[in-house]
Amino acid sequence: PLFLQISWFLCEWRTRPSICTWFIGKAEGWLWPLYGVVSVEGKHESGMNYDPEGIFSKIIRGEIKANIVFESDKILAFEDGNPKAPVHILIVPKAPIAPVNDFKPEDAQMIGEMVLAAKKIAEEKGISQSGYRLVMNTLADAGQEIFHVHLHLLGGRRLKWPPG
Repeated sequence: PLFLQISWFLCEWRTRPSICTWFIGKAEGWLWPLYGVVSVEGKHESGMNYDPEGIFSKIIRGEIKANIVFESDKILAFEDGNPKAPVHILIVPKAPIAPVNDFKPEDAQMIGEMVLAAKKIAEEKGISQSGYRLVMNTLADAGQEIFHVHLHLLGGRRLKWPPG
């Protein structure tokens, strides 16, 4: 919608060089920042990295619809709403972890389950033999926009190197 495009433009114009992500809120009919402004250093201005009301948390709870392609007790995977490749799946832990920097040794099994979920999805999508890429962006300089850890599964075409 035009209102969303204009609001996004104003946010980017007003906050450069920061990143601003949005969701459609009901409060007074306006668009409200989902995670607020994230500085170039990747620190959230409010001091809070993980947002339990963020878009991924809402998808996990079933409050926002998504095209889910895989689910286990610890992992949820769904199609990216803004795909960068013919196959672009987001693999998200159900645990509240913001950036990779917050991983703890006890998260190792969950991380492995995310990678194994990506392998299974790649097989189901028919890209396991042609190739695919797994990416985890960490903080602002790497392009992390949603502060809930997630693994991108990209494939379905020849991917270029180096990325970014």
